[in-house]
Amino acid sequence: MQYPPLEILPLNEGWEKIYKMGVLPLQQSVEGQGTELWGANKFIMVYDLVFKLCIQRDPYNYSEQIYKNYCKVIGEYIHSGSEHLSRAQKDSDSKYLEEFYLRWTRFSIYINRMTKVFGYLDRFYTPNFRVRSTSEEGTFQFRKWVLSPSLGNVLKASSNLFRSESAEDVD
Repeated sequence: MQYPPLEILPLNEGWEKIYKMGVLPLQQSVEGQGTELWGANKFIMVYDLVFKLCIQRDPYNYSEQIYKNYCKVIGEYIHSGSEHLSRAQKDSDSKYLEEFYLRWTRFSIYINRMTKVFGYLDRFYTPNFRVRSTSEEGTFQFRKWVLSPSLGNVLKASSNLFRSESAEDVD
């Protein structure tokens, strides 16, 4: 029995669809610019694209490139959020702390959804090539680019607010 030839999905075409159908709408939704998080049908379509790009035979198995693209878009999302944090720091301590909390909350939603849609990477690519899981990579980048540089400022802003509110209570 002869099987029909499998159609090869080129990396650029597949990634463009993943980005336009999944990554970008998710980023916009999490940031309050879109209508809603993806529904089940869109999730399945994007997951299926990731799956197809990762199961093709060499030289068309794009697991490594998909993982690298995943890491890149996570980093870009985190950096775009850091800009909001910098602006809030110039306003006031309370705005800075609110924005820090908002960044963490939005990042948590974003990484949760991204980890699910790129879950196929965690089943085969990340354990076999001994790289961070998709969730670990996202958390690592958030810690490196947001948490570590901001921790001193968060503590200082918290302390300032605590002192100012304590002084008001005494008066």
